[in-house]
Amino acid sequence: MDGCSFTDNAGLCGIPGLPTCGPHLSAGAKVGIGLGASFTFLLLIIGSVCWWKRRQNILRVQQIAGKNVTLWVIVVLIKCHWVERVCYGSS
Repeated sequence: MDGCSFTDNAGLCGIPGLPTCGPHLSAGAKVGIGLGASFTFLLLIIGSVCWWKRRQNILRVQQIAGKNVTLWVIVVLIKCHWVERVCYGSS
């Protein structure tokens, strides 16, 4: 067999001298690929929106905490003192 001969290979198509290629994917396969790609794209968009909203929330909380640092410290101290008194019975 010659190294350049394609005539003995069943299933080859599209090369000059061989039969033309027919449809390789069924309609169902094409629909499945389209639905899968659409679903993946939708998940990517939803994930991006969730990440962006979470990031905005973190930045907002950091801004609030920066403005009210003394208030946060007082709240934390009061909570710690309350937990210590109620849970551990110390005064």
